[in-house]
Amino acid sequence: MRMRWEKGTKSRRVILAGCALGVLVITHAMTASASGPASSNRLEANLTNDASADNGEPSIAINPIDPSNIIVGYVQNYDAGMHAATYQQSPSPHNVLATIQSCGYAVTHDGGTTWVRRPIPYSTLSPDPIFTNCSDEIAAFTRDGVAYLMMSTFSDAFPAVTEVRLIASRDGGATWSPPSTALRNTFGQNGSLTPATPGLHLFLDRPWLTIDDSTGRLYVSVAQYWVDPAGIAHNVLIMTTSTSGGRTWSEPTQVDGPVPTGETETQYPPPTAGHGEFAMAYVAPAGATSNPTCRCVVFASSRDGGRTFTRRSTPFNGDPTTGNGISTQLVADPTRAAAFALMTVAHGQVHVSRTVDDGRTWSKQVPLGISGTVPWEPWAAFSPSGTLGVVWRAQYPDMTYDTWAATSASGGLHFAMPTRLNTRRSPAPNWYLRVGGDDTTGLALDAGRLIAAWGDWRGSHGEDVWWARVPTQGEAPPAV
Repeated sequence: MRMRWEKGTKSRRVILAGCALGVLVITHAMTASASGPASSNRLEANLTNDASADNGEPSIAINPIDPSNIIVGYVQNYDAGMHAATYQQSPSPHNVLATIQSCGYAVTHDGGTTWVRRPIPYSTLSPDPIFTNCSDEIAAFTRDGVAYLMMSTFSDAFPAVTEVRLIASRDGGATWSPPSTALRNTFGQNGSLTPATPGLHLFLDRPWLTIDDSTGRLYVSVAQYWVDPAGIAHNVLIMTTSTSGGRTWSEPTQVDGPVPTGETETQYPPPTAGHGEFAMAYVAPAGATSNPTCRCVVFASSRDGGRTFTRRSTPFNGDPTTGNGISTQLVADPTRAAAFALMTVAHGQVHVSRTVDDGRTWSKQVPLGISGTVPWEPWAAFSPSGTLGVVWRAQYPDMTYDTWAATSASGGLHFAMPTRLNTRRSPAPNWYLRVGGDDTTGLALDAGRLIAAWGDWRGSHGEDVWWARVPTQGEAPPAV
């Protein structure tokens, strides 16, 4: 059964404060809504407001030791100047270096009232004249306030030759370390498949970063496209880990086990980690589990840094072609070992279930959806105190969409009424100019706040990253 929820909206305006040397400062001013006075805990605004590129695929992180410090990473599409030509804009100077895609980030130290927006510092000719393009950016904080930005980098000439890199900041995003390479799709140290693996190693796609707050260990996973000696293409899920804050990385290992002959998969499941355990949920190929007709979601976990895995089939079917790339996501509950929430997309709804015994048993799935829409780019995350949040874009038949969020104080057993985050519906995307697959909707929670970011087409110059902040039920918001 699908329920329709409608919530009141609030109007906002965005003020451009200043721009110099590639750094943009944006101030968000709140206005009162029709339903009541403006609240300092609720806000929605255009974060990038950038006419030079399409901006999307955001990732968001909150500094746990300073909740006023938030970082949003995002991808910028230049399309060799096609965006600028379409909207009659001058190409960005960065477009000369990164003709296909670049990565940017926005940082705030006052809870989102003002933001400083910058390009990441290491896709330039000075440190790296080859890998100047950037995509698939992820932002994260450690429990002691170290910020990380992870991204895939590639060149104009050889876009199939990719590296997954990581930079760190110990001052809330003001300055960044030189990049380290976590994975590359060539042989050698941190090569995505070892030289003993025969076949053609193609590009890496959709890398993810997750951090185990209990240990400080970093994990990176990625989908490796690989053609075996028989000429059959595979999408292999691999991972690597770092116990040195990203300076060095382990040899990569495969998460999803042997791929049956003739099977081609297209899926990009994000990993999770907590209480010393790395885990991922992925859709198994037909016939790869005990049920020959089931495209079952498999719970895979490792407690030794990926050297060995335990894999358990869940009772849920999955389809890696639904959800626009993200059809399954597993999220570790930070308050309890062996506890996870599993989000899947199927039959026009987002479904959430919970396990407290490492995937041996699961609660009944809770459906989330808005009547007359299809969920698009969902994301799930826990707050440090165990409140689960889910955000998704609800797409209508005319391809316009709203962005919705729901929270669960029970870790996924039941949810409060969803909240619409956007005040006005986004127009339909321009599928030619949109940011790559626009794979992600950013989401982060802390005590009393849900903060989300998503790609939106309400501006007059293509896709921008919009963000919203709303209070969650049952927790007092932090003082910022």
